[in-house]
Parts: sequence; C-alpha cells; structure tokens
Amino acid sequence: MIMDLLKIIIFYTALCFCNNLHSKTKGLLYTLEDLTILKKQKNYFEFLNHALDIRPSKRNKNWEKMVQDMATGFISGAIEKKQISKDYFMFIEKLLSWPSLKNDEFFIIKRNQYGHKYIEECFKEAGKTNICKKFLLEFWYNHKDPELGLKLGKIIQKQNLNIETWQFYEIATKSPFSTFFCKDKNLKTALFKKTIELFNKNIIEEKKEVALLKKLAHSNCWRTFLPTLKKSLYSNQQIHREQAFKILDLKKSLSQIERDTFLTFYILKGPLIGKTFNQAWNTVRDLGQSFRRRIKVIENLDRMDPLPDDIFALATPIKKKTLIKFMYKNMPEYFSLYAKTCLNYLKGKKFKAGNPTFYCKEFFQISENNPWPSLRAKSEYKNLVLKLKKGS
Repeated sequence: MIMDLLKIIIFYTALCFCNNLHSKTKGLLYTLEDLTILKKQKNYFEFLNHALDIRPSKRNKNWEKMVQDMATGFISGAIEKKQISKDYFMFIEKLLSWPSLKNDEFFIIKRNQYGHKYIEECFKEAGKTNICKKFLLEFWYNHKDPELGLKLGKIIQKQNLNIETWQFYEIATKSPFSTFFCKDKNLKTALFKKTIELFNKNIIEEKKEVALLKKLAHSNCWRTFLPTLKKSLYSNQQIHREQAFKILDLKKSLSQIERDTFLTFYILKGPLIGKTFNQAWNTVRDLGQSFRRRIKVIENLDRMDPLPDDIFALATPIKKKTLIKFMYKNMPEYFSLYAKTCLNYLKGKKFKAGNPTFYCKEFFQISENNPWPSLRAKSEYKNLVLKLKKGS
C-alpha cells in the first residue's frame, strides 16, 4: 500500500514538474533537439509532456518515431515495474488520441496490455464495480481489437457484469484470423447463444438462415467451431442438441452417418414435435429400408454410454406406444442391443457411466405384450431380477 502511494507521488511530482516547467517557459517551447536529448535520457514524462510543443508542420518522421518509441517505452516500463494505477491508465488513454500513436501497432499492443491489467486490478478493489465497469467500456470503445475483446469478455463473465458480451466477440468472429480467436471457449458460447437468439427472433426460410450464418461469423471461425457443435449434438440439454444440429445441417457439415446417428438418437431421447422431429422421422423410416445404413447407426449407438432410452419412459402413453412401434419397425436391431446391454449390466459387467440402460425395467415391462426382445432375453431378465432380489 505504501509502495503504491509512493509510486503515485512520484508520478504526480514528475507530472507537476513538467507542467510547471512548461508554464514557466511560455514562448520557450521544446525543440526537436530537446526531445532528442530527453529520448536518450529515457525521460518519458518530460518527453511526452512536451512532444506536442513541436508545431504540426515540423513533426517529421523522426519526431513521429521518437514519439512512438517513447510512448511504447513508457508503458513497457510501467508494466515491468508493476506501476498499475488509475493515473497511468488515464495518461495512456490520453496518448491514444494522438494521431501518431492511435494507428501505431506496437503502441496499441502495449496500451491494450496495460489497460487489461489495470481493469483486472480495478475489479479486485471492493466497492468499485460500477466505476471499473465504466472504465472497461470506455477502454473498449476507445479502440476495439479482436484479442482485447476476448480478454474483456472473460472479465465481464467472471465478474458477472450486466453487459451484452457479443459486442466484444463479434470483431473476433468476423476476423480473417478467426481460426485462432474462435478456439476461445467463451467466444464459442457467445456465438452459439447469438445464433440461437437470431434463429428464435427471425422465422425465415432456409436460404436466408444460411446467409445469416455467413454474416454472423467468418468461414474460418465456423470451421473452427463446428467440431464443438458436433459434440453438442449429444448434450444433456435438448434445446442445445436441436440448435447444434440446425447449424450443422445448414452448414452441410454432417456426413450421412453422422446425420443418421443423431436423428435416430433424437427420437430415442424422446423428441419434441417440430422440424427436427420431422427430419428424424423421415430419416429413421429411410433407415428401415437400408440395412447397410442402419447397421452403421447401430454400431455408433452401441458405443454410447449410457444408451438413449427415454422413449421407454415417456409420460404420454399414446406418444410412447407410437414411437416405440415406429422404432421397432425400422430399427429392430436396437431393441436387441438394448436388451443385451441391460442383461450384461445385471450380470455384473462394469460400464463407465454406471447403469447404461436407465429404463431397462420399463423396457422389459413394455415388452410383455410385444414381440421384442427374444423370449430367451425376457426369460433371462426375469431370472436375473429374481436372483438379485434374493441376494438383497
């Protein structure tokens, strides 16, 4: 605390000295020669407080380079010495308004580094949330940058601030370098939420939805994001599954087997009535006519732990009966797979997720009045249940 106070006192002393020196020398403005000496001495404060003494017509390339070097050197030194304070922050933001600095790549990098550090420190101080939020927004609006947007978006989410984060990620998603930026976890979440928001807000034809996706993010960003969306196809949240599928389907990023597997999974998980359900229904019906396609789907489902089985426990009897009858007609192999997996679990086989057939009891109860699974499987199930009851 004492060290921070001393740093502020030193800063103000140097600043006041420069201002007093400037006021006492009206008409005796610093020359390029004076600035050159200050640069050699690395006297950042005095240099930066008198750099604008040089008339615009005399600000040549040499002057511009000195200004850029000294401004960048000043910030680098402050970061190295951990002189992170509001006064330094405001001083650097003032420098950003200089024409020779606002477009200088190296100055912007250092300015972003310092500002990010200051805002992080600001939020650590109790009772300063509102003022820190104000600084964060002003810092962003003064100069928007893709990488900076990612960092500020992370702070906003960490601090749970009431700020729309999409504006901080949008520049990154549209950048030609978005292949790198779109690996960011928070950006992916923001892009997914924004896409869902726009889809829900605008009920439009498919061609316009494709155009909307192109407008929302650069193709490089989508290319990076699509593998994550494929994982979301099997999310625990149904709305995420549907929206992920919709994006992937519009982007034509699913192979036939990936599409077949998801849409089969979608019905087995207890579907919602809508466009995706219609697609799933038609796909499963087609699978019923193609053994080769169907077996590939069964192989993929067999790798899932647990197996999708919500249709065996649906609350609506008519819906449950209709879906089960439809699935057995077109995917009979799945009923054999499910019965076999359930029996293996009851026999003591270990599975990563524990019980791989959560609704096994309901499955066999329903099977009493149906031709599935085999009579042998039904008999084996009853014997295992009796054995387990006696054992307990």
